[in-house]
Amino acid sequence: MTPYDSKFGKDLKLNIGSGNHRTPGWLSVDYTESGWLGDGRGQEMDVNYNVIKSGIPFSDNVIDCIYSSHFLEHMTWNDGVFFLRECYRVLKSGGKIRLVVPDGDYFVKKYQEKDIEFFKDPKKCYNA
Repeated sequence: MTPYDSKFGKDLKLNIGSGNHRTPGWLSVDYTESGWLGDGRGQEMDVNYNVIKSGIPFSDNVIDCIYSSHFLEHMTWNDGVFFLRECYRVLKSGGKIRLVVPDGDYFVKKYQEKDIEFFKDPKKCYNA
């Protein structure tokens, strides 16, 4: 059990890489040095944690749903694989994940083609 498990209770829904976008009923998970969102309103995120460096700070099988928008395409291949494994680890059986990327079909095609070079450069992915 992690400190976050007990802090937020059950029926956990994570918005990972949320930036300054807050949604009622969802925990805002992002990382800044200060722990404050960069929108000028001084709004603190729910979980200030570098999920790429240290993983998702919840125990196995405790999260009901994960949403992440325009976050995955900024990662290297290895970071992306690590992030997706972490999502799988923390999701409950039957949990859901929704990932939004600029062009999902193109990313899936590159993945199916095993085009690792495409995923090695986040800038190349972002401009896809």
